[in-house]
Amino acid sequence: MIIIINKAIFSRRLQLLRKKYYLSQKALAALIGVSVYSLRGWESGALEPQLHPQTMRRLCQVLDTTPEQLSTEDISTKE
Repeated sequence: MIIIINKAIFSRRLQLLRKKYYLSQKALAALIGVSVYSLRGWESGALEPQLHPQTMRRLCQVLDTTPEQLSTEDISTKE
C-alpha cells in the first residue's frame, strides 16, 4: 500500500518541519531510509510524495507529526 497526499501542501510542510528540527535534507533522508534525491524532489514539488506506510511512519516520528498534519495546511503554517 502506498500513501498518496497533496504534493503542494506536503512539500511546504515537509520543508518547514525539517528546518524546525535543524535537519539537513541528507540527514532526514538517512533517518527515514530514502534517497536525498527523493527528499529533495518532495520538498521542491518535482516528485509526487508516494510513501510506503513504513516510510511515512518514520517520517512522522522524526518530525513529531502525523500524516494528516503533513498533508493539511493550517493557519500556523501560512506566512
